[in-house]
Amino acid sequence: IDRNYIVKNMLAGFGMVAVGPMGLTPPAHNTQLKPIPYNPKEGVRLLREAGWTYTGHDRRLTKGGKPFEFSVLVYQESQVEKKIARYIKLCLNDVGIKVHLQTLPYKELLSRYLGNNKFQAVITEVSSSGRVPERLQQLWCTTPTRKADVGCFEHPIVTRLLREILAEKNPVRQNELFHEFDAELT
Repeated sequence: IDRNYIVKNMLAGFGMVAVGPMGLTPPAHNTQLKPIPYNPKEGVRLLREAGWTYTGHDRRLTKGGKPFEFSVLVYQESQVEKKIARYIKLCLNDVGIKVHLQTLPYKELLSRYLGNNKFQAVITEVSSSGRVPERLQQLWCTTPTRKADVGCFEHPIVTRLLREILAEKNPVRQNELFHEFDAELT
């Protein structure tokens, strides 16, 4: 996905391409992270390396006889998100991936996404919540009593890092942990 194209042409330059979930603002953002370059040929090479084959007759990637396809939830009232979703669909179609767009009213989109996993992909905006570890924990950590807001996300290293961030009192060490968290999610 050419994210620079999205910012320049679809957002009229009002935005910046983020590398990871902590945004672009230090100190929480890991400045060592570099954006994945836009390179469809390299993407196709990596997909082939992962076992996907490109069928010339229908121009699709398949693996084990199944096509590479998935659905993306999009907020139906957002013209910008729908435009971006259509662009992403075109980009992925160019490399043989079939994307089905499903536009939903806001409340239904949230009910299928927040603390839930009734979706395959979603176009949404998740604020990094800056340096508020409690909010990051709510977004990214599933616990025995509640699911993570971000699609029931579960990852033991992310959970451990957020627990350490919450317990850490030294701001320098806390920033180091935020950088690890940013890199792990990215």
